[in-house]
Amino acid sequence: MNTIKKGDTGDDVKQLQEYLKKLGFNISVDKKFGPITDSFVREFQKKYNLTVDGVVDPNTWTALQKEVAKLNETKIIFDNALSTDKQSIVNSKNIEIFKAAGAASKNMQIVITSTIRTSKEQATAMYENEKAGNHISYANPGQQVIQIYNANKTKNKEEVVSLMVKKIDELTEKGLLVSKHCVTKQMYANKNIIDVSHTRLPNPRDFVNALLKYNEVSKIITPLDLLPSSTYNNDKRVSIDKNEPAIHIEM
Repeated sequence: MNTIKKGDTGDDVKQLQEYLKKLGFNISVDKKFGPITDSFVREFQKKYNLTVDGVVDPNTWTALQKEVAKLNETKIIFDNALSTDKQSIVNSKNIEIFKAAGAASKNMQIVITSTIRTSKEQATAMYENEKAGNHISYANPGQQVIQIYNANKTKNKEEVVSLMVKKIDELTEKGLLVSKHCVTKQMYANKNIIDVSHTRLPNPRDFVNALLKYNEVSKIITPLDLLPSSTYNNDKRVSIDKNEPAIHIEM
């Protein structure tokens, strides 16, 4: 792109005006760099800490292109229930994989609902799933916690969750994991366990397929029906549990 300024006309001005329009500026695309275009360019330059002179030089073009590109980039959103530390613990490389898989599958917004959990958060999640009739398939340690729920489910929630927490901590001390979400920060840093809302994806199956192109993804548990069986090319990293409340991804 050529450097342009007030008084110029032509295709470069048209491109500038189209960029500004995409970025929310109320501008007409007429190929004329008039006072309105000049005002919006200065506003953009001020917002992005550029030299505010109304001249669209290489620095301003680059900034405009970057901001427009962001509009077409998949956004990664963390559920409001996740604190900042539970967001920042996710590996940045995995976030980039999610963005790429989202773009490839035409899912422009990925909502992460769970990352690392404390014992209480794990017990609460298990309690609520059981209460809702979502009987997730757990390995033996998890089944032991579910047995605590079943033996005490007529009691109030706080009491039952407390008993489940006690069992989770007891098993953890023995080196038995109830859930891969419920681990130390060091363990989580080595392998991220991330739940993604499938109900907020327009193309959830395509998202799973896109993720499977990455060797970093070691396992996916999806609540989505795999009919036909070739949907995921029979990839052994994928399993189905219709009671899973989200797409469970290990990477």
